[in-house]
Amino acid sequence: MKLLVKNTFTALRISLTCLTITGFYTRRREVNFILSYCFPFLTFMFMTGISIMAQFVDLIIIWGDVALMTGTSFLLLTNVVLGLKVFNVVWKREKIRAVIEESDGQLQAVDTNWGKDILKSCERQSTIFFYIYMFFPYLTIMGWATGHEKGELPTRAWYPYDTTTSPGYEITSLHQVVAVCIGAAVNVSVDTVVTALLAQCCCRLKLLSACLKMLGDGMLTNNQGMFKQDQEVDIKANIRSCIQQHQAVLEAADLLQEHFSSPILAQFTVSMVIICVTAYQLAFSGNVGAAVYESPWYKMSLPLRRDLLMLMMRSQRLAKLTAGGFTTLSLNAFMAIIKTSYTLFTVLQQTED
Repeated sequence: MKLLVKNTFTALRISLTCLTITGFYTRRREVNFILSYCFPFLTFMFMTGISIMAQFVDLIIIWGDVALMTGTSFLLLTNVVLGLKVFNVVWKREKIRAVIEESDGQLQAVDTNWGKDILKSCERQSTIFFYIYMFFPYLTIMGWATGHEKGELPTRAWYPYDTTTSPGYEITSLHQVVAVCIGAAVNVSVDTVVTALLAQCCCRLKLLSACLKMLGDGMLTNNQGMFKQDQEVDIKANIRSCIQQHQAVLEAADLLQEHFSSPILAQFTVSMVIICVTAYQLAFSGNVGAAVYESPWYKMSLPLRRDLLMLMMRSQRLAKLTAGGFTTLSLNAFMAIIKTSYTLFTVLQQTED
C-alpha cells in the first residue's frame, strides 16, 4: 500500500498522508473493515482516548478546586474537540475525498503559463502557512515535555496504578509525550485539510478572474471597436466555461460548509486562529465581479454583456464558513473570542483569590 497521497498542494499531500498512516483517511480501493474502523479506533484510543478517560476521572476527583479544574478542563476539552474532528473525518471521508479529488482535478488541468504561475503562488503560500502551523505546536510540545517537575507527569491525569514509581512513571510519561506528538500531527493535518481546500478555492477563483480579464485577447475588432460575430461565438464559449467554473467553486465552498461546519463549531470554542484567519479570506467572490468589469465587455454585443452582468451579480454571493450556522468565521469573531476568554480568565482569577 502506497502511503503517500498525491495532490497538487504540498500541504494537502502531507496532511492526507499523515491521516492515512494513522488510519483516519483511506483511499477508496484500500477500504476494508479493519482499515476503516478498527485501526482508526486503536489509534484514537492511544492518541486521545486514554487521556480523555484519565482526565475525566481526574476532573471528578478535583471537583471544587477551580485552579486544578481549569487546567484539567482545558486539556480535556481540547482532546474532546480533537476526537470530534477525527470522528467527522472518518465518518465523512468518502464525501471529503470527493471534494478533494474534484478540486485537485481542476487544478491539475491548468495548462497555461499564467495559470501555472497563479497555481504555484497559491501553493507556495499554503505550504508556508502549513509549515508555520506545524512548527508552533511542536515548539510548544518541546517546552511542555521538558518543563514539568521531576517525578511529575507532563499532564495531570488519574491512572489506576502508581505513576510516581518506576516503571509506571516512565511508561506513562512516554505515552503522554508520544500521544501528544501524534495528536498534534493529526490535529494540524485535519485543520490543514480544511484550510488547504479553502486555499484551493481561492486559487480557482484567481484563475477564473485572470481568465475573465483576458477574454478576447489577441482578437481584432471591427471599425466600431466591437468583436466580430464569429469571435463572439468563441467568447461566448469561454464565458460559459467561466460560469461553470464559478459555479463549481461555489458548490465546493458549500460542501466544505456542509462537511466541516459542526467540527468547526467545536473548534471555535477553543479559539483556533488558523481556520478563522483562512476562512476570512473566503470573502473572495467580489474579485470575480471586478475581473468581469476589467474585461473588454464594451467591445461585446448586448447578449454577451448580459451574460457577464449575470456573472457579476452571482459573484456578490460571498462564500463563507460558519460555526454550526451560528456565527461567521472572521477576524472580528476571533477577536470576540479573545475578549471573552480574557473576561472568563479574570473571573476565574478573582474566584481563586
